Amino acid sequence: MKPETDSFSRFGGGPFQVVLRKIGASGVGARIVLILAFCWLPLALLTALQGTLLGESVRVAFLEDIVVQTRLLLVMPLLLAAEAVIVPRLKGTADQFARYNLIAAADEPAFDAAVSETRRRRENLLAEVLALLALALLGLFEPRTELYGPLSTWKMLLMPSGLEHTPAGWWHSLLSLPVYRFLLLRWLWRYLLWARFLWRLSRLGLRLEPIHPDRMGGLGFLPKGQAAFASIVFAFSCSFAGGVAGRILHAGESFRANWTVSSVFMVLNAALVLLPLFVFIPRLASVKRRGLQEYGALSSQYALSFEGRWLRGQPLREDLLGTGDIQSLADLDATFQNIRAMRVVPLDLALIKVLVLAAFLPLLPLLLTELPLVEILKRLAGVLL
Repeated sequence: MKPETDSFSRFGGGPFQVVLRKIGASGVGARIVLILAFCWLPLALLTALQGTLLGESVRVAFLEDIVVQTRLLLVMPLLLAAEAVIVPRLKGTADQFARYNLIAAADEPAFDAAVSETRRRRENLLAEVLALLALALLGLFEPRTELYGPLSTWKMLLMPSGLEHTPAGWWHSLLSLPVYRFLLLRWLWRYLLWARFLWRLSRLGLRLEPIHPDRMGGLGFLPKGQAAFASIVFAFSCSFAGGVAGRILHAGESFRANWTVSSVFMVLNAALVLLPLFVFIPRLASVKRRGLQEYGALSSQYALSFEGRWLRGQPLREDLLGTGDIQSLADLDATFQNIRAMRVVPLDLALIKVLVLAAFLPLLPLLLTELPLVEILKRLAGVLL
């Protein structure tokens, strides 16, 4: 009996999804519209009423706040739309272990247990409710400061007593910002659950073969599964880039001054997706060592038998050489070289390129403030091609 992976068909579920479905937001588009109607539209209406939607009544008007617009109009829809990309890909990746009999029969119950545990942790209602409440309280007790210094914005007005929240500012701090942070943390939690799932699989008895043509022992499908998280990498990078853009536009900073911290963040953002694949290093290294030893011994016997037959006229060992032609020796050499080229980390260049592009693409508009577009494209081409 093959292990069960149906739980992963609802890897994108959880209490938050259940609530959205019950209020009629069953599709991705409907969920995006609903979230924007709750988080962005009230801010637009309140700032329009208080005269800070646009104009010069405050230093930073609502529609001019690139940080908030990026978070609410770009990052939140991306986080919601990622469901349609990541959920089927993770389901397919989990299915591969079962479909291709990579799980030893004795460990199939442990595989089922890993799937069930992942689903159970994902559907923890108390965890999501507490996270949302904690984020709302964080907004209530956050220090009254502005990103761009002590100045009046659509969120806070500079009064003699200090910065005071506007009605739109309170809505943003207590409702919009907590929902935005909740969506970020929700995907981070899912990523950690998936990473734990892969870690548990790495400790099972996997049927991995050193001569597998994918040169990853049979785990060549894992990079494609991890590539689905590129949409989340892109969303996190957009959020970070929006913050940098805000400092450039409203605080007078240059992108050059933010380049180092931006680069470090983008690299870590992409590398985080690769880390779960490293848990397979011990198993793949063991498989590769076994393959080199076994096929090394076979190659030695084959070479001796081949030499004995063709150079010394010794009797043919039919069980080893078969037809005993040179092509058979060449095939064995190709097999041995394939084992030597086997990777002990299930990574490929395509995955790395996708993640690097997703991480650094949001910085492209900011680079335009420092370098011409043609120069930027040349440098990108040099890295990616």
